[in-house]
Amino acid sequence: MSKFTNLSGQLATISRLRAFRACARYHHLSYNERWESTGDDAETMAYGTCGHRVLEVWWGMLGAGATADDTLAACVALIDSDREIRAALNPYQRASLTAVITGYHLRWWESSQTYEVLHVEAEFRAPLRNPMTGRPMRGWNEGGKIDVIVRDRADGRVYIIEHKFSGEDVSPGSSYWRRLRVDGQVSIYLDGARALGYEAAGAIYDVISRPGQKPCKATPPELREYTQGKGCKLCGGKVGVRGHGHRVVGGIETADPCPGCDDGWVEPPRLYAKQRATDESPEEYRDRIAAAIAADPRGYYGRGDVVRFEDEAEDARIDVYETTLAIRAALKTGRHPRNTDACTRLYGRTCPFLPVCSREATLDDSTLYRRRSSAHPELATESPKELGQGV
Repeated sequence: MSKFTNLSGQLATISRLRAFRACARYHHLSYNERWESTGDDAETMAYGTCGHRVLEVWWGMLGAGATADDTLAACVALIDSDREIRAALNPYQRASLTAVITGYHLRWWESSQTYEVLHVEAEFRAPLRNPMTGRPMRGWNEGGKIDVIVRDRADGRVYIIEHKFSGEDVSPGSSYWRRLRVDGQVSIYLDGARALGYEAAGAIYDVISRPGQKPCKATPPELREYTQGKGCKLCGGKVGVRGHGHRVVGGIETADPCPGCDDGWVEPPRLYAKQRATDESPEEYRDRIAAAIAADPRGYYGRGDVVRFEDEAEDARIDVYETTLAIRAALKTGRHPRNTDACTRLYGRTCPFLPVCSREATLDDSTLYRRRSSAHPELATESPKELGQGV
């Protein structure tokens, strides 16, 4: 058994349950041993984590009655100047996030005024109960962090709001939404809201599509191709060879400036449209993403209500309980079998621990892996006892 494993104070979160269902070995390395990747997948996760931080400010200021301009300015300033965000995201990623948050603000500010914000980033703990007997599982709680809890001003109903950053198609009618409607997270978080004293009528999924555009790079010099250009007839410029922007009289170039051009060119040679002389700047990249968002806002932002009927909630509780039993059994036996079907399809990407399982790398390689201080870094505390919860 891992020295990091404490069977007397375990926490079941939706992320942990998903990890175990995907691959028991991945779950063991990620949650029991607390390893994480430092590679490209870490950058993808950092984008969503930073995005959540900015949305926390956005919803907090909405709840405090701030103006639209002040709210957007605060969000952009956070992306630009926050030390942790600057450490996690490179200038192009910050430019992308700025465009995404600006688009989010423009799309949702007015319609979000209908909500009274009750809590932002509300953590919860609740006993993990056997759905058949109601008895709590010894040593285990379920927990998580609800992004926003709101009350609809129109009818007084309470809802939880869950932000999602996704690289998938999130447009209306996509398979992404069908999957969310059976996602166990809704049921866990509705129970979590109840533990915080709110009887939520349902959940609102607030989904943001992560832009897939990459920054444009300069075309290598040896691959650059130019148009022929067009010389000025008034001064005799011919593809820039003669004339040079001076008047030509009787075939003789004078010192007088040419009235038709500056340098002998009417249309100078230029790179073909898909080639570049310089790298795209972060500002250009931001503007390009903003233009794409403006052209298709529904393709980048979606909100959908999810209601759970009691039989659906019961099914989800059974899923949570049975999966947790399996995790507990694995912890006791120390056996964490690999699911090789997930090696290249873990959450839509290659598992970050595939090099370890395939013996191509080791966890001791600090260029690939690092150990977290917490199994659940998204939560402020992990131990139920720290929050006064019995187990």
